[in-house]
Amino acid sequence: GLRYNLFGRLLPTPRFLFIRRRDLLGQAISLIHARQTNQWTSLGEGSGEAVYDGKAIREALHGLIQQNANWELYFAEAGVEPFFLFYEDLVAQPERLIAEICAFLDVEWDGRFSQARAPLERQSDPVKRLWRDRFLDERKAK
Repeated sequence: GLRYNLFGRLLPTPRFLFIRRRDLLGQAISLIHARQTNQWTSLGEGSGEAVYDGKAIREALHGLIQQNANWELYFAEAGVEPFFLFYEDLVAQPERLIAEICAFLDVEWDGRFSQARAPLERQSDPVKRLWRDRFLDERKAK
């Protein structure tokens, strides 16, 4: 189909890194929170108010699951073996994973980062934990 031809023309021998989150519910909650507040990183200032919306969280969760499934379907149909990794592992052990990614890509790496790490901070907060608890409680009640 079109997606195979497009990738094939642009990148004749593509290699894919498939980065996922283990905590899809947490990712969905963060996505809804970011959409509402317009704060996508810890470096920015938000401009909106975060209001719990269980329906939006559920839709975001379904969307994330569908996106992951679509990529896995593409990989299977195209006969592609991507490098699978979890975002949480990359944050916890960046040097190890960068070395593995470089090996996967057949790129030499001297084991050093040429730039300082980004000054980003984790955006977990009590509001998101409350949203998680409320969402799970609502699911249990159904």
